[in-house]
Amino acid sequence: MSATKRLILGIGHPLRQDDRAGLAVAERLAADPPTGFAIVTHHGEGAGLIELWQEAEQAIVVDAVASGGVPGTLHVIDGAAGPLPSALIAHSSHAFGLAQAIEMARALERLPARFDILGIEGQAFGHGEIMSPAVQDGVGRAEAVIRRELAAPVFDRSRLQAMLGPDSAEIARLIALFRGSAAALVESLLATRTPPSDFEGHAHRLAGAALNAGAGELAGLARRLMETPSTDRKMAAVRLQAAWRRLEAALVEPPGGE
Repeated sequence: MSATKRLILGIGHPLRQDDRAGLAVAERLAADPPTGFAIVTHHGEGAGLIELWQEAEQAIVVDAVASGGVPGTLHVIDGAAGPLPSALIAHSSHAFGLAQAIEMARALERLPARFDILGIEGQAFGHGEIMSPAVQDGVGRAEAVIRRELAAPVFDRSRLQAMLGPDSAEIARLIALFRGSAAALVESLLATRTPPSDFEGHAHRLAGAALNAGAGELAGLARRLMETPSTDRKMAAVRLQAAWRRLEAALVEPPGGE
């Protein structure tokens, strides 16, 4: 595995109901593997995980999580940015599991520079091979998100964050990842703890950037966005997603960009 530079890692237990969600996503991706990625499954024991990703440049980890949220909800976490929220790994059967492996790898400088975690909210973790219906649906959406992300042009998230303003890293990340799906974006934004007022502030800053980027439909959308304040999180999320899609071309990195 040391020669693998880009890795998709599905984690889970095949006989623990929703805990097999990560394995199921990996199995679906393996039927038509994304170009340049090795697809691997693992039971989740920490030492083995570090060995799998320690020399990779990029890793996407898919695992079931248990935060008490709506079953099937997708959680997107930048593992390279900091520790995993402890609530998301409450169901782990390993004393040294994913969260501990990430922190040890970080300390040992064996964590890939790009390390994305896609968590699927689970419901049942007892004995059995059948996942909950909502989690089965989440597995399909997780596969679609990964395929869309890997097929899209490379974009500069830092520019998107700069448009949205301070403290917007997670919102910028979610908009970028779910830019093709308003429903998935809304779901993931609702799973964050960002106050509704912050959504509005970020939406208005993005609108201002749109006005500076051009005219026509883009400018009209931006004006409507700025002139229609709302505290409705769902509406704010939909407007953010719409604005992002119209700015996507401006955010794509030029050829040869990092």
